[in-house]
Amino acid sequence: INGGGGTVTDVQIDGGTWTTGSVSFILDLVGSTNNQKFRVRAAANGAFNLMNTKTGKCLDISGASKDNGAKVQQWDCGTGTNQAVRFTPAVGGAFKVRFEHSGKCLDVAASNPENLAIIHQWDCGNGANQDWFLRR
Repeated sequence: INGGGGTVTDVQIDGGTWTTGSVSFILDLVGSTNNQKFRVRAAANGAFNLMNTKTGKCLDISGASKDNGAKVQQWDCGTGTNQAVRFTPAVGGAFKVRFEHSGKCLDVAASNPENLAIIHQWDCGNGANQDWFLRR
């Protein structure tokens, strides 16, 4: 759940589709919708993967790009560091989600709190658009 914008939003896979390469965006938290739920799975070297519970695919940086603005998508889970993340404590119990391959953070583009705002990677900073809360 993202802490930015003063609303409760969540990462969602585009329409809950099973398609590899589907874009991730934020959407109002709907509760029991599995395309808004991710399982934190152990990966190599103490990192983790974020696997969508509906599709079984992992959050992934497209093409293993290290650029700001690189697309976050779902992809078949693998061993690439572009799917591996680390959680860094932030303020108020939130975490920064940092990608292993780039050192960049999971970010809501332009701090946009509206539904369908794009999720991408960006240099880690202090903005609430990079603050994520984990819950069961």
